[in-house]
Amino acid sequence: MKKYTIAIVLTIAVFNTNAQTQALPKDWTCQPASEFNLKICFPQQWRFDDTTKGARFFIFTPSESDTDRFVQNFNLQASKLGDDEKSMTAKQYTDLNLKEIKNTLTEFKQASLKEVIIKGVKWSELIYTGKIESIPYKLKFVQRYTIYKGNAFVITYTSDAERKDIFYPVALKVLNTASL
Repeated sequence: MKKYTIAIVLTIAVFNTNAQTQALPKDWTCQPASEFNLKICFPQQWRFDDTTKGARFFIFTPSESDTDRFVQNFNLQASKLGDDEKSMTAKQYTDLNLKEIKNTLTEFKQASLKEVIIKGVKWSELIYTGKIESIPYKLKFVQRYTIYKGNAFVITYTSDAERKDIFYPVALKVLNTASL
């Protein structure tokens, strides 16, 4: 069966909650995106890739089985804001990106939208599902974004929405390690 790995360059909106940070397990490793002074940590047996085009880096979970049709993954999008973008509000940024999400995915369905604070930095978190033209089933996205010190960041976790995601609890912990 063909496996699909996907990265979506999309972003989100804002509400309010607080994410707890926890001590890292001993078998985790951390990788920096040094150009942007961002670090993210994940289990050592997951695969880090900063050579694939389309993102600053990807983190791939292991396959669940020989019949696993999708490898869950994270990707980081980061960019320096231009002079004309530096005055962009979170609301404007959100509106632009939600429009792009809806134009890119079919069967888009928003599950939640909230604000989280990770290590003192506000991130907006959007959880949604949808289909991409090249993949014959729905995907689930947990996406966080922030604008910080003149840079825009988007971290996306992507999984198969039609199958139980055994990595989801760990994926949320990985998202909570992102530090700027």
